[in-house]
Amino acid sequence: MAQVILTEGNNTQIVPDMAKQAQTPENDPVSEYVDGIIQEEDAIRVPSLFSEEHLGLIAPIKQRNGLTTVVIHTPSTPDTVLTSDEQDAIKQFVFTQYLNKSSGRGTPFFDHNVAYTEQLTSEPSDFFGAGDIHVIVGLNNGESDGQIVGYIGLEGPIGEGLDFGDHEARGDARYYVEQLYGDQIFSDYPAITNSELSTVREMRRFVVRQRFLRRLGILGKLIALELGLGLVNITDQFREQIKVVVGDYEKEVAGANLRDVFFVPAVHVDGAQPDLARLEPPYSTLLQPRYETHDVVPFAFATADVDEQTLQRANALDELLDRDPRSIIRLLKESMNGKKSSLLPQ
Repeated sequence: MAQVILTEGNNTQIVPDMAKQAQTPENDPVSEYVDGIIQEEDAIRVPSLFSEEHLGLIAPIKQRNGLTTVVIHTPSTPDTVLTSDEQDAIKQFVFTQYLNKSSGRGTPFFDHNVAYTEQLTSEPSDFFGAGDIHVIVGLNNGESDGQIVGYIGLEGPIGEGLDFGDHEARGDARYYVEQLYGDQIFSDYPAITNSELSTVREMRRFVVRQRFLRRLGILGKLIALELGLGLVNITDQFREQIKVVVGDYEKEVAGANLRDVFFVPAVHVDGAQPDLARLEPPYSTLLQPRYETHDVVPFAFATADVDEQTLQRANALDELLDRDPRSIIRLLKESMNGKKSSLLPQ
């Protein structure tokens, strides 16, 4: 295995990782299975995904600090812009990082026993849909070119011509956060429920490759920053089509990233109880650790709050990533000075 080290002059090198890997407990088929699929995914490279000729690109490619960031839109069917290898690589990356997602802070998001029993190796085939937008970060450092190290997605619209809160007229069309917490999860926020359905999108799978979060804090932060910048740029670019972004996240991880780094205020439904039985198998059991051991809450933010202050902040971060990424720490000490979400009831 290799490590990536940020060196002086914003250059990135790959050097051998001499640390011993944790030994799989003897006669533990679950650990052996999980370690096996994590190691298999770690070897996947998809340089085509980060090519300037990629058909799905909707923003200029960013190449800096040993990372390449792309923003890809699947306007119709995923197969029109993503090859089967690219789709498989994304699905396996997200899945294995959720299996491996502890970062020294506790348990992973996915249940290892369920993954083993069901012999799961990847997100399901319907992970991609029409209208999805994907921000993907990869390495561009020699032998690791094309390795995915970060992902965040916005799901495409699930209907149109109806209010988000008109669940009877919507039939069975639901976002994940509604399936999990119930139709009334955002009922206290008329600015959400009265929004036209196609203008509400769901954010999913804010993921950074776990070994970088554990071993190389600076690179993990840079990956998270590139993902956040991609999300801010999407919501700015598509603000006429996307008015509200919903989902659930760890309030003091992804939520803090949006609030403290990018000055995007959100509303949270604290105390909401998820009902995993509402989800289709295997997620009804696979996701138990995420909700039993992590502080995950439903959230929503308005793209109207990606305002001048947020865009100025994003531009400042973008410039520092180009010239002096280590100095970003000083900029991150600034606060958004009590900025409130426009989704709050008046």
